[in-house]
Amino acid sequence: MSAPAAAAPAPRPAKTAAPRPPPAAPAKKRGRIIWLLVFVVAAVIILAVIAATQLGASVNNVTVEPNGTTWVIPPDHFQDVSFTLSKPASVQASLVASNGVEVYALTPTAYSSFQSSGSTTTATWASGPISTGSFSVALGAGSWHLDFICPSSGVGTTVLFTSSLTATAT
Repeated sequence: MSAPAAAAPAPRPAKTAAPRPPPAAPAKKRGRIIWLLVFVVAAVIILAVIAATQLGASVNNVTVEPNGTTWVIPPDHFQDVSFTLSKPASVQASLVASNGVEVYALTPTAYSSFQSSGSTTTATWASGPISTGSFSVALGAGSWHLDFICPSSGVGTTVLFTSSLTATAT
């Protein structure tokens, strides 16, 4: 008799792959990227607006005192007008002064010195006496004082602006 036939080997069970983690949720990732881009664009716009404001990009002509303004300045006194220029400008006005007036452009340091000593020797610019006429002075960016001084020790003066005191960017 012949030997019994060998049994066929049992089939191996199919290999199952280890479970893979689910793929990264692309929609979630895209949402984060979109929010990041929105934030960056908003930050750039805000910084551009702040920079334009600080540099005075949109302001080219500013009225410091309107046409028709009238001051009465007692003898040996002055009227101070302070303002800040965001960029270099020409400051001008036309006026009539009943007993004359002198105009001085002063930095804050020179103005402080003028207040304590009465001396205008550190003035950036001086008009000389004006009874009727106009003046124009080129000033750099920064804080400024224009002082309208009654030069008389005995008689005050009335100053009337016949055109606005303006600063025009140069």
